[in-house]
Amino acid sequence: MTETSKSKEKDLQELIAAGTPWIFYRSPLAFLPEIICFISLFLGAITFSAIYPQTIQSVSFGPVKFSLSLGAIFPLVFGAYLLHQLYNSRYIVGADSVRATHGILSFIRHDNEISVADIRGVEIDRSIWGRIFNVGTIEIGTAAHQAKEITIAHVYDPSLIRNVILERKKMVLQLGRTRPERETADD
Repeated sequence: MTETSKSKEKDLQELIAAGTPWIFYRSPLAFLPEIICFISLFLGAITFSAIYPQTIQSVSFGPVKFSLSLGAIFPLVFGAYLLHQLYNSRYIVGADSVRATHGILSFIRHDNEISVADIRGVEIDRSIWGRIFNVGTIEIGTAAHQAKEITIAHVYDPSLIRNVILERKKMVLQLGRTRPERETADD
């Protein structure tokens, strides 16, 4: 075994043994082409403002005044879109459940939670980009639905997350634990 595989195995064992909820969001590496596009738009806006200084407008919101180039509108909107894509979904792998919450920054919120004991399949989808940067999408299915019930999209190291989920499922089944029913409340 190499040093890195020993380290990964140790990290996996610590995550499984801890049993504490593991909260994560989408990985910025999954959006690297969009981030490169954002940087290009930002540099283009600076160049546009330098070449055409007459496009700089004074904007005021009450007592706050600042100058804004018309060319800066595109990078600002695109940057807001990127932030929305990165932080609109939250994923939690708990000791006995997996939860996906979408719409944190949206008007409509979708929250889905399944018990690890009910999981029947965990699949990983990776594009060529995802294989290069170790980013992928995890799809979790149960016997209750034909389609995948939870999709954990654009996360870093999906193999580690899948292994944690499957090991926690194994622990739950060995111990005979099931998640106690609880009241559902908005977070």
